[in-house]
This record gives sequence, structure tokens and C-alpha cells, in this order.
Amino acid sequence: MFLRVDRRITELPPPKKQAALDRFRTLASWRRERVWPMAATPCLEATTARQGNSLIITWMFEAGPISMAINPTGAPADMACVIDGPLVSTGSFSHVGDVLRLGPWSAVSW
Repeated sequence: MFLRVDRRITELPPPKKQAALDRFRTLASWRRERVWPMAATPCLEATTARQGNSLIITWMFEAGPISMAINPTGAPADMACVIDGPLVSTGSFSHVGDVLRLGPWSAVSW
């Protein structure tokens, strides 16, 4: 079961309000510039790879791939992963060589 946070941006203190707005703009821009053009072409296949409790999902569109690494747990997770393009994230992460470390409840897409 998923819980929904129902907190209006107007209820946040000014620094958090600006950070939330900036985060939303970053994610919306990435979706507009990267996801929509890919999704306008046929999806040829999708693959998943589980590493421990984390997942990497790759959708192969006719126009190219979109991948997402997800850590749906409350502990950091290391994943063997090559990121080959610009990325967007939610939560915390670091990427050194072929190792992607996702913080708790985090995701990265490229």
C-alpha cells in the first residue's frame, strides 16, 4: 500500500518551497525533453534486472533507451551499473565507475 503525502507547497517554509519548486521543474523538464520524445515512438521491449532489493528497468523505444534504477528500501544500495547519458534523480545517489549507490528510497533515470 502506498501512502500519499498531502502537503501543499504553499505550506512549506520559503527555502523548502523554492527547493520543491526547483525539483519539480527539473523533473518536468527531463520528462518533456527526454521521456516524451522517446515515448512518441514504439516501445520495442522492456527489461528488468534485480540486484538485491533494487531494480534497473530499461525501456527500449524505437528512438532509443530510457533506464531507471530504483532503491525501494530504507537502506543504501550498491548496484553494478553503467550510466551512459544525462540523468535525473530523486533522493540521493553517487556514481563511481561501474557502481551506482542509491540512497534510501531513491531513483535515478537516464
